[in-house]
Amino acid sequence: MNTNGSATLSSNEIDGIRQLLTDFVEGKISIRQIQKGMHGYLFLNFDNAPDGREIGHGSDLDLSKVIRVQIGKRHLCHMLQRYIAGQIAELDLSNWAAFVFMSELFVSEEDYESMQELVWDIIQKLMTPKIFGGINESVAQQYLESLYDSDGTESLL
Repeated sequence: MNTNGSATLSSNEIDGIRQLLTDFVEGKISIRQIQKGMHGYLFLNFDNAPDGREIGHGSDLDLSKVIRVQIGKRHLCHMLQRYIAGQIAELDLSNWAAFVFMSELFVSEEDYESMQELVWDIIQKLMTPKIFGGINESVAQQYLESLYDSDGTESLL
């Protein structure tokens, strides 16, 4: 937000927010860090997650009209693999998926519509684990397999 209080962003602010969102989608920072970094731009309340989460505009500016960050199979697979390896907890994975899905700041980088649908379907299941039977290592592995089986690509890791 400019210091004059107008609901516009400077190019430096846009670059900083885009980098913050990229770091988040790549799993480099946590939901708490994105919450702190987006303060003033977005309101995030994940205190009752996964049962309840809130995301709202922190200003008059709708960031989704200004900034879009790509997300794809590679990001989702990376986060699932981190979960399976015990690097992040179930709630961390669910919060990651919820922010990606709910913030409207991410767009699919996949060329094929069927892969786009699969990625977003898995993200939605991860953000609402109670509805879809929870998240565990077996479920995460099944999601990974479905991502690789759907396009014939073998694991990159």
